[in-house]
Amino acid sequence: MSINILVAELKTTRLELRAYKVGDEFLLFQEYCGDVEASKYLQRQVHTTVSQTQQMLQKWALSYWQQPSEGFSWVIAERKSHLAIELLTIIQQQNNSLEIHFGLGPRFQGQGYMLEAMKAVI
Repeated sequence: MSINILVAELKTTRLELRAYKVGDEFLLFQEYCGDVEASKYLQRQVHTTVSQTQQMLQKWALSYWQQPSEGFSWVIAERKSHLAIELLTIIQQQNNSLEIHFGLGPRFQGQGYMLEAMKAVI
């Protein structure tokens, strides 16, 4: 059984869930991917360069928009500023369950962004 994920941009009151855009890598590296504390419990190592973040985004948040796969990722941006602040990634597991991963830097935590994004998705 395959679980289909709707490939679409979504908007909430404060957020837009969208594909990766060139330039997103800078803030996501600074606030999340390159932050030791934000990367503490991840399977990947903390990024040491912006290009590492860019490569990850091109794989997860761009190419998966163009072809069906077992995973999918939205860049989540503030609706007012359009600045990328987090990632929401969904990966289909072999037992047909889904793994949901949020990536959010400490500066944006505790503001209800994760809940708001998930409500838009489900």
